[in-house]
Amino acid sequence: MASIKKEIHIDRPPEAVWAIVGNVGSMEWVPGVIGSTIDGNIRTCDVSEGAVLKEQILSMDETARYYEYTIVESRLPISFYRASMKVTDDGIGSRFIWTAEIEPADLGPMIEAALRGGAQALKARLEG
Repeated sequence: MASIKKEIHIDRPPEAVWAIVGNVGSMEWVPGVIGSTIDGNIRTCDVSEGAVLKEQILSMDETARYYEYTIVESRLPISFYRASMKVTDDGIGSRFIWTAEIEPADLGPMIEAALRGGAQALKARLEG
């Protein structure tokens, strides 16, 4: 199993970061996601090359600015995936933390690149 953790400082208040991250039905800020919707606790992301990714939101804590999710449908041969996103106050802005565990482990580098790209895109969007 591969475990991945990406953290990035964002020079904006946690509420501003969470306004984007906590809107679980809108993932267009993530590179490669061209559209997304939420139906109950199932998020559907349309990704590049016509692929569809379905994720289940497992838990969400608005006060803690945190949620967990898992992939329930993907074109990739994923046997296990659990991820979380969290926004904290770091005293001078926010810290965005995105973690994931994935099996098989050989998909780890691809997921790590996606999380890194997503964190950087979020920072760029918020800091302009």
